[in-house]
Amino acid sequence: MKNVGTSENRVSIIFKPRRRKVLGKYVISKATVFMTMQTQLEIVHRCQKVMSHAWVVRTFIKHCDEVEDFPELMNIARIIFDTSCALETRLDDPAQYLRMLQKKIGKFQKAVEQFHIDAPQASTHTNFVQAGISLQTSLDDLQSLLQLGLSLPE
Repeated sequence: MKNVGTSENRVSIIFKPRRRKVLGKYVISKATVFMTMQTQLEIVHRCQKVMSHAWVVRTFIKHCDEVEDFPELMNIARIIFDTSCALETRLDDPAQYLRMLQKKIGKFQKAVEQFHIDAPQASTHTNFVQAGISLQTSLDDLQSLLQLGLSLPE
């Protein structure tokens, strides 16, 4: 286990390598990383980083040519904007931030699910595939962080 970050924002990371046997030798195929966060403030900081990834997808969607032919793609951009703005107003109060995230996560989840339906109709380009993966990862991370954050004392 090693500690990373400043003393204010310390995160402990435990690396548990998964091994597979290749030609009689063991090689590390993928490291599993577990983050142990101690406070709701650390959860909020991590949520903000996750939201920044969603914001990049929002920017891509807003400026892609396909949105002219498929305006339904703008729904995810609106939801990301709404969620981000609502969360930013509560950065100073982690408990309120997590409550707001709890209120917004349902709409975000529905929008991500709809994006997975709409995006392939608009384009099968790698950018849309990767945007879908990024949105799903952001959603999964936010749900996990929310669950962890709500289990911590205020």
